Amino acid sequence: MNALIQITTDTQGVSVVSARELHEFLEVKDKFAQWFSRRVDKYGLIEGQDFEAIEGFSQNGEKGGRPETDYALTLDCAKELSMVQNNQKGKEARQYFIEAEKQLRQVAQQMPALTTSEQLMLQLVQQNAAVLANQQVILERLQSDIADMQRGLPAPAKRQKTQLVLPLAVRESTPANVRSQITKYVNAAATRTGNSQQFVWNYLYNRLHHVYGFDVYQCPRGNGETWLDVIERYSQLDRLYTLTNAEEIYSE
Repeated sequence: MNALIQITTDTQGVSVVSARELHEFLEVKDKFAQWFSRRVDKYGLIEGQDFEAIEGFSQNGEKGGRPETDYALTLDCAKELSMVQNNQKGKEARQYFIEAEKQLRQVAQQMPALTTSEQLMLQLVQQNAAVLANQQVILERLQSDIADMQRGLPAPAKRQKTQLVLPLAVRESTPANVRSQITKYVNAAATRTGNSQQFVWNYLYNRLHHVYGFDVYQCPRGNGETWLDVIERYSQLDRLYTLTNAEEIYSE
């Protein structure tokens, strides 16, 4: 099957399509922002369910082009937008997405089921990839801003901080007594590696910051609270438990 429109996978493992690429393929005469806004209003598309806003660069981005907002569409949303365009290109795109879904289902059926450990490792790989992608977006923004300032253009308006969306922990594998399980892991890891318990705790807290972006040391701690209490108060215990199932601690 020829790739009419690129289909990629987001950090949640969902197949998505660029709204800008779809707009171009459908040969829509209206400007992209106007077309997409009207489609959202008319057909009740929901952000976070049917699409996610992302920030890309214009085709002349290498020459200092300004960032452009794009939208990652689910395949269902892309099919609907193709169908309601009511032209030959829309029919082609809709049929293309239907065939792509069939192929994706066939591939999924042929793949062996992942064990819980493999799911956790895959999740961490996806999360690290999301962190790197987010850092790349920030770097490209800064490079574009610097290029504008060097050309004497006014500084850009303050942007809203990018929100990095990461997969949740594998909740099916999270026990009810998660705190005691984490503590049990720390004690076992300290004994196995010859490190102190504090070393293992610090290692896990640092990994929680690196993988999930949650820095416990930047959070206020109440009287008598431990760092583990703070992590629980901020609803991060599941993520810390996920790390204990996927991390390998080495001796100092």
